Formats: sequence, structure tokens, C-alpha cells
Amino acid sequence: MTRVASVARRSGFEVAYLRHEDASSASHRRGEFSLTDLPAPVGRNGLIIRACHHAPFWQIDQAAEACDWDVSKADFDPQSVPRNDAMRFYHYWRERLFGDAPLRTSQDGFVFVPLQRQLTARAASARSTQLEMIASCLRAEPERTIVASLHPKETYSDAELTALNHLDTENDRLTVRIGAMKELLRTCDYVVTQNATVGFNGLFFGKPSILFAKTDFHHAALTASADELAAFRKVMKHRPEWARYVWWFWHNHAINAGRKDVDNRIADRLRRFDWPIK
Repeated sequence: MTRVASVARRSGFEVAYLRHEDASSASHRRGEFSLTDLPAPVGRNGLIIRACHHAPFWQIDQAAEACDWDVSKADFDPQSVPRNDAMRFYHYWRERLFGDAPLRTSQDGFVFVPLQRQLTARAASARSTQLEMIASCLRAEPERTIVASLHPKETYSDAELTALNHLDTENDRLTVRIGAMKELLRTCDYVVTQNATVGFNGLFFGKPSILFAKTDFHHAALTASADELAAFRKVMKHRPEWARYVWWFWHNHAINAGRKDVDNRIADRLRRFDWPIK
């Protein structure tokens, strides 16, 4: 936010920091330009700023849902990405984020299903609820164990946990855990999720993903729904160009707050949405 404010001030903007509860009324009332980390932009000139899965990478966009961002709509052409640059970039961030864990991977015969909030509700970008997604995994994957991992920082209702426990007790091949993302990514065969960052993290472990929701990194994954499960037959042969994709996604389509050109990248994004930035 500080760097964005600096860019805006150099173009003559007067910058004010408002609490979430005050931002909406103020922006609508005066037609001001706004940038927020709220779930949706505020006002007709509003934009959102979100972490792009990991700091220091950020996205500025006008759309509330990641699946509607510019990067999601862009076409990924691996041949347009310089291979050597991509490999250096990929190896650097792989080690920085996960240490040597991605160098010690195995396929231990299970599917990793990282869970997010709201197990029984269907999100706007999702093709099913998360419990329906687990049931689809059990139906489409007859051999491997399904390991569903609850997010350690989320709070789940009694009704959600009861429904998950019922599914667990009815299926011998389903195991429920909490957290342990790095170890599960290291040892799983592949990942099934809606749009969790864990699916993006799988790129650094060389683990393919099946997505049950629309998201920004869909280019490097397969997609499925309760009615269309063909991805499960293809997933073990799915090998996107991991390094080139990460470079394209972060270097080309995100703002790296650690780079010297960060102010220029911010200015470009603000101009993209018709902010009067010099």
C-alpha cells in the first residue's frame, strides 16, 4: 500500500487511509479512486490489491474474483518464456519458499486434497462444494487413498465437521488431517483442490493439480466437476512446464515488491484501469 500511495502522490493524488467500514461510503459519495484488500473493489473507480499466492508478489485488478483477473484471461505460451531465465527464477523461489523439500519428492500412492473454508457451501467460482469434491475424488480415483487436509487457520462449524466425519467413516480410503501442507505435497501423487494456493505450490514440487473451481493459475492445471471427471484419467501424465509457467505468472503478470521497477509496474497496472497516473 505504501508504494502504491507513493506512485499516486507523484501524479497529484491526495492519499487517505480509511478503515474498511468507512471506505465504501466515502468512495461512493465522492467518486474517488480507491484501492482495497476487501473481497470486492469499492466504488466505480475501485481496485483490489491481493497477494499473488506468496509475497512479495501482488496483483492489482478491478475484478473481485481471481478467475476474472487479467492474468487468468491471458494465454500462456511456454515457448515465449526464456528457458534459462525461467529455470533460475523457478529454482530460486522453490528453495526460498520450501527449502530442499521439493528435491526429496515421492509418490506414496495418495491424492492430496487441501481444504479451504466453507466445506458445504458452493463458492461463486466453484464447480461443487468441497465435500462434493471429495466424493468425486473417491468415485473417480478407485486405487489411491484420499488425504483431505483441513486448513489449520480456518474455523469450521460443527455441521461442517459432522458432514466431513460422516464422509470419512463411510469411506475406508479417506483420511482427514489438519495442515501438514509441505509434507503432503512432497509425498502425494497429485493434488485436487478448488483454487487453494496449495495447488499453485504444487508447481514447485512437480505435482500436477486438478481444480474444481475457476482460478488465476488454471493454465497449469486440469479441471473437473462432479459431472466431468476425465481429468482423473489424465492427471498422472500431466506435466506442464513448471518453471516457465511460474516465471510467466509471477515475472510477467505480477508486481514484485522487491524489484527496482516496482513503481513502474504499479503505475502500469493503475493506468490499465484508467487511473490518471503520469
